[in-house]
Amino acid sequence: MKRHLATRWSGLVCLALSVGCVSRGQYEEAVARGDTLAVEAASLRAANDSLRVLFAEEIAANELRVQQLVEGVQVEIPSDILYPSGAAGADVGPEGREFATKFAEYLKGTTFHISVIGHTDNQQPTGGLAQRYPTNWELAAARAANAVKFLVSQGVNPRRVIAISKGEFDPVASNSTPEGRAQNRRIQVVLRELPPGALP
Repeated sequence: MKRHLATRWSGLVCLALSVGCVSRGQYEEAVARGDTLAVEAASLRAANDSLRVLFAEEIAANELRVQQLVEGVQVEIPSDILYPSGAAGADVGPEGREFATKFAEYLKGTTFHISVIGHTDNQQPTGGLAQRYPTNWELAAARAANAVKFLVSQGVNPRRVIAISKGEFDPVASNSTPEGRAQNRRIQVVLRELPPGALP
């Protein structure tokens, strides 16, 4: 059991240790005790810290946010970064591909379960977009699914990734202003630890 814990999380924690984010002593003590919860907590802290280092430029430019949750780590990316503005589709654009490629390279080195969640504002699709995606449910689902397909195309294990749509129904800001609507159009990527053997 202790060997399994050490193998499962050591790479991620070592990355954070290399930039001084996680206490090596605390991590090694938790592994030695076989304390799964403490090791998982250390793993999530390491992931949070590693992502903040990896995407320091993007965070400083307000192009994404990294947040540690109770049971995972959340990366939030504005849709305008991933998808070309006004495009009649939900495919990841050139700027989004650059970011997603960097993220995929990181994810390949982890064992996290990855939830990709699409969100929109409350404005209904119009024009060519509405022909393909009549409601925000479909639009958010297509964007999440295309983000997943891109990550998988870069080598992320498809058995560890799911796409979810929340449409317009989980806003983080008021939809009454352009700025608020821009905040609501986003993709969330939530990384969680799963028990050993939870995936086929």
